[in-house]
Amino acid sequence: MTERIHYTATRAKYPSSVHPVRTALPLFFLAAGGLVAVIDTILIFTHASQGIDSTVLATMVAFRFNALVKVAQAFTAVGSIKVTIALVAVAAVALWFTKHRTQAYVLAGAVATSAAFTWAVKIFVHRGRPDLQYRIGQVEDPYSFPSGHSLNSTVFYGTLAVIALYSAISMAKKTVITILCVLMPLLIGVGRLYLAHHWFTDVLAGWAVGIAWVGIVGLVYARLEQRAYKRSQPVGAQTQQASHAVHTPQPKHQVQAQTQAQMADHPRPQPSAHPGSSAQVEVHRYPQHQPQQSEQSRQVQRFPAHNEPAGGPASYPPSYPPQSKN
Repeated sequence: MTERIHYTATRAKYPSSVHPVRTALPLFFLAAGGLVAVIDTILIFTHASQGIDSTVLATMVAFRFNALVKVAQAFTAVGSIKVTIALVAVAAVALWFTKHRTQAYVLAGAVATSAAFTWAVKIFVHRGRPDLQYRIGQVEDPYSFPSGHSLNSTVFYGTLAVIALYSAISMAKKTVITILCVLMPLLIGVGRLYLAHHWFTDVLAGWAVGIAWVGIVGLVYARLEQRAYKRSQPVGAQTQQASHAVHTPQPKHQVQAQTQAQMADHPRPQPSAHPGSSAQVEVHRYPQHQPQQSEQSRQVQRFPAHNEPAGGPASYPPSYPPQSKN
């Protein structure tokens, strides 16, 4: 049974656009994947990739075994566009009926756009596949760059990993799902190389563009989930959440400037001088602290000694008896 994915208030404490993890990791995927894809494309158009492409192709052909060929064909079938569309449909329907409609939209949209992008780039680049004498099996089209199996499978399984990581399932389940979603595109891409359906740079470009695509999906999905959570909260809860937002400390120079501005708006009163001086200084007199008297001293002041006049102060300490007068 599919577990309900809750976007809890703890994870919604930070806006998705400034969350340290949700923003940094997708941006890293986007930057790293885009950089590798650009470098790979430059190598292809400058014909600098012929050496590595020929070396990888010769290595795969030299280490072919019947058992490994069948495994490669199985992963190729799983990564085909027909099977991928079927898997996306099943996953989207399952998410829809378990009330995960945002996840269903994101998954279907990510794979649909990646498939359209793959076909457009193939027609534009128009790169040929390896020679027919090295291939095993049939291919869908004569165009090689980029590898559609690698790109679309990376986007599909990467989006599933993003949905799992944003869910409320246990960390053990998230780890297992993420590992499987990483292994599947890798095995599918290696299978395409093993069957000589693509050059190495074709598969590398598919992985790189797919990783960048997953980064975009992560950013979009985080923003959609944040908006959905805010719409589900009452107005009072949103106000309370905003009041408990994380305080970002201001720089020291800004704090000093604000303090000086407040002091300028509310100046302190200047004291005036004593009478007779050049400046009038007003002296504020505060009641001085009177030390507490001991019980003996209070008794001495209250009851004068027998040789002192009534009301007069005693001229000796209370611990020493008075001497009689001759």
